[in-house]
Amino acid sequence: MTATPFTLRFPASGGPLAEAFEAALDELVEGRFVERLARREHGLWSDDPREITDRLGWVDAPETLAPDVDDLRQAAERAREDGFRRAVVLGMGGSSLGAETLARAFGATSADGGLDLLVLDSTVPSWVSAVAAAAPPADSLYLVASKSGTTLEVACLQAFFRQRAAEALDAKAASRLVAITDPDTRLAREATEQGYREVLLNPADVGGRYSVLTKFGLVPATLLGLDPGELLAGGRATRDACAEVPSSADEARRNPGLALGAFLAAGARRGRWLTTLLATERLDALELWTEQLVAESTGKGGAGILPIAGEPAAPVERYRDDRLFLAFLLAGDDPSDVLARVDALTAAGLPVAVLELSDPAGLAGVFYALEHATAVASHLLGIHPFDQPDVQAAKTRSGEVLEALQKSGSLPETRGHGPEALGTLLRDHPDAPYLALMAYAKAEPALEAAVSRLRRALLERHGLATTFGYAPRLLHSTGQLHKGGPPGGLFVQLLATGEEPLPIPGRSYTFRDLYQAQALGDAQALQEAGRPVLRVSLGPDPVTTVEELALAAQQR
Repeated sequence: MTATPFTLRFPASGGPLAEAFEAALDELVEGRFVERLARREHGLWSDDPREITDRLGWVDAPETLAPDVDDLRQAAERAREDGFRRAVVLGMGGSSLGAETLARAFGATSADGGLDLLVLDSTVPSWVSAVAAAAPPADSLYLVASKSGTTLEVACLQAFFRQRAAEALDAKAASRLVAITDPDTRLAREATEQGYREVLLNPADVGGRYSVLTKFGLVPATLLGLDPGELLAGGRATRDACAEVPSSADEARRNPGLALGAFLAAGARRGRWLTTLLATERLDALELWTEQLVAESTGKGGAGILPIAGEPAAPVERYRDDRLFLAFLLAGDDPSDVLARVDALTAAGLPVAVLELSDPAGLAGVFYALEHATAVASHLLGIHPFDQPDVQAAKTRSGEVLEALQKSGSLPETRGHGPEALGTLLRDHPDAPYLALMAYAKAEPALEAAVSRLRRALLERHGLATTFGYAPRLLHSTGQLHKGGPPGGLFVQLLATGEEPLPIPGRSYTFRDLYQAQALGDAQALQEAGRPVLRVSLGPDPVTTVEELALAAQQR
């Protein structure tokens, strides 16, 4: 068996999933999944080849990108020589969360000379302004990352930072901008015409959420001071391990992609479609990356697997029988809390998988294994993992809201809910499988701590799984599953107030208009899909508002 830069184990080898896990492994062996993937057979997922045959470049991405390693190293060295101190990724979903994961895992320990890395995947004005203040054009690079080259949020952020650079540096403004996109996109053409510092073209046959081992992840990693060749080597080792053809279930269990994919699918087949993620400190962003990969890939047609990221710990008896667990461990982090939870779960006979890295450089292998596992699980569940049919619904509704704004001069009036409405929602839906908290607000430690207390109250009082994410980022990840996945979820928008109308160059609306339109558009799309939505204003004191929600959650 080819060695991988991580280990994968299943501590509770028996338990409620043992039979289903074994059956899934047998199915993969007998169905010759590995051989068929090597032949790029679209029939693994659908009779229709659309958005499959042109989305399988991820399979060989660690090899395909190898010839670009020297160019990436040289570009990073030029950036250091030119005095840049930081880089800002302007992206959404798969174009930004891989960079976020790498920055959190390596940021404090990047090689000497590495740039600081910031990620901006928000249209909330105070968040945009905070990043702008932290990354002045004099010594910052702005990485405009969009596979399609037309992502609305990215286009607005690009215009904002391009104008800011022009105001500070005049003719040198374009030297602060780098485009990362597919060939022949509007972004590629504009960046070339305007003389951007770099125009980095990505393989067109790799979808956004599978793109972390392409330039969307490798460029930020190299600027951090990491060696792209070493990262790709870890990805190739894992690819080789996943490409080994098993002749039995025992051999399939030693193939990391097959084993993890079978584990996830076996859980979903037995009703355990909520995958609770646990992670040591530097891998917490890996939870978010995994969340978007798995949820957006599988959440459609009324089915799906929902990763639960960042959930507070709870006694094992509070977990319903719709859960399985996946733990990420990194040597050098304190593993005690995660291992204690794994031990308690295993003792209770709950299904757990543990993925452990001895070095952060092994992240590339973990990325690949999770991509492969998602493709495997989707095959076993009969799901097309490379499209996102319900993401467009929120975009369409948001666009309609912006059109109405341009005609009337104001956003449509909508009814907000007080924190007490949460108690009513919970009483009306006692069997809801999960509740999604969606913050249209700037990330703040105090807000996140309050949300964590709210999530704990919902779990301990109601046994209710919760997700928490910032929008509009989540519209490009869990947003697909929210509308297209299993029914029954509850949705609470947490809406910032008092935001300044930060202008967007070249647009007739502001960032404040944009994030409010996105919130309203997504609420409308959720309601049209039959999902109940609460829209709660955070008011002048967001922490107090969230604490009031927690009090409401504790009421029967």
